[in-house]
Amino acid sequence: MPRKRNRTTTKASWTVDSLENAVSILKRESISVYKVSQQTGIPYSTLKKRYNLAKAGDTSYKNSPKLGRRTVFNVAQEEILANHLRTMSNNFYSLTREQFRKVCYSVAKQLGIEERFNQVNQTAGKDWLAGFLQRHPDLSIRKPEAISINRILGFNKTEITLFFNNLEKLMVQHNFEPQMIYNVDETGITTVQETEKIIAPRGQKRVGSVTSWERGKTVTVICAMSASGSFIPPLFIFPRQRHSPHLEKDGPLGAVYTCSHNGWTNEKIFVLWLRHFIKHTKPTAETPVLIILDNHNSHATLEAWELAKENHVIMLTIPPHSSHRLQPLDVAFYSPLKRAYNKECNLYIKSRNLIKITPYEIAGLFNKAYTRVASIDIGVSSFKATGIFPMNPGVFSDDDFINEEVRSAVPVADAHQQPTNATPIPSTSNQAISEQPYTSPATIPSIFCGQQIEPEMVQREGAVTPDPIPSTSYSITERSAILDTPTVRSVATPFKIDFANAVSIFSPQPQQLMSQKERPLKNKQHSEIITSTPMKAVFEEKKKKRTEKEKYHSIRLDWCRNIKLEVKFYR
Repeated sequence: MPRKRNRTTTKASWTVDSLENAVSILKRESISVYKVSQQTGIPYSTLKKRYNLAKAGDTSYKNSPKLGRRTVFNVAQEEILANHLRTMSNNFYSLTREQFRKVCYSVAKQLGIEERFNQVNQTAGKDWLAGFLQRHPDLSIRKPEAISINRILGFNKTEITLFFNNLEKLMVQHNFEPQMIYNVDETGITTVQETEKIIAPRGQKRVGSVTSWERGKTVTVICAMSASGSFIPPLFIFPRQRHSPHLEKDGPLGAVYTCSHNGWTNEKIFVLWLRHFIKHTKPTAETPVLIILDNHNSHATLEAWELAKENHVIMLTIPPHSSHRLQPLDVAFYSPLKRAYNKECNLYIKSRNLIKITPYEIAGLFNKAYTRVASIDIGVSSFKATGIFPMNPGVFSDDDFINEEVRSAVPVADAHQQPTNATPIPSTSNQAISEQPYTSPATIPSIFCGQQIEPEMVQREGAVTPDPIPSTSYSITERSAILDTPTVRSVATPFKIDFANAVSIFSPQPQQLMSQKERPLKNKQHSEIITSTPMKAVFEEKKKKRTEKEKYHSIRLDWCRNIKLEVKFYR
């Protein structure tokens, strides 16, 4: 915030209401401006100026009084800066405070705007930035969420439209009720809780909080939630070879427990969960059940397809890398669930002296958090927020998707590439050639490159100069033709740019380099109804390839074993 300075004068202490009252008195009565100024306490010059604006029909006379110096940038220029910040934020390339302050300093210097910025650090001041944010209350300092490039590109309008088209097709065909629409997803819980803020002595250098391990073990939990707010008992996957009944201690009622070598889900475990799901939902031909899930490989198998078709379960996948916006469990359930689980772990470990949390306590701690968070309100609101139920394809606006200009950025020359020596053939036309601005991408002054800021230049064609002496390799006819023909040489001249262009130069949109080659996308996934009939052939082919691969590895393993036995025998 700007520093609060105590007023030393009573200037501009009048209000807009008192000004409007004074203007109405002047319009209604034949009284002098000076007398009204004495009555209302508004300075004579100010009242006269505002009264003239009011008579001319200019509504700016109602502007509130201001004190102090004028801002460095005017209202229109500051709006350009604010729009630039909004655009960069929507494109996931927002500026930090330091970067934005450097941009403002560079733009003011480039355009010759009178400023009082820090000349040593070459940045705008902190007070100026705080005042700028006050003048634009829709902008604020926020900590962004880390979003991978895959998620940015995966969550696009084409894929989302395809998903909602598939969902609409199923809703029209089966007329699903909210209690028959489910979302299933996996999440990981660990034996090491995240620490919370605590109260500690001021000035103490080290403030610690006890945890069980440096790196704990992660247990996968599969949860399912319906659009009506009902929940299916979860399934736990422990990173073990054998299951132990002690792992189920104080766990959720009706939960299922299993093990895998790494604690992750796989094809067999998903089929196990699907049987568990069918047992609790009891779908029929008259009341089928819709499951919305992601594109994980464990979900797309022939065994799962056959089991779902036999029990009237329909499975619809969301587009890849879009679970953070389209999956109800990710949007509204897992975040409060993990916060509650961390609190339970924190309470458990601090109520017992130097007792570690092991996988045997996970089920009990998870149950306490799960029963507190799993509510009808969260289930209903999460499906509504994702537009799944009630179905609302317009829940995402154009601002939620990355700008198409950023997706299809025009490639520019890489600064690390060597410039070519090829020059264009000069034109011999006598027609006037229009001036075209030109800026070399390698010399654009920007906050993202440590180059010296220089005035913007353009290439102007039209200056006729004699051509250098031609090479002796030309014939006599060619040489005489070249000497008689004037050529056009490019001459660099200064080019004045407006404020918006200056901002885009010092804070440009990211551009794709020519040296970057896009990898060919193999078997790009989309939103699909994986229980549809055509998918059976895909899953059969997938199973056939897996069987052949397993057979090959088995033969190779037997061959290696035989070789080892022979070597051992001859030794």
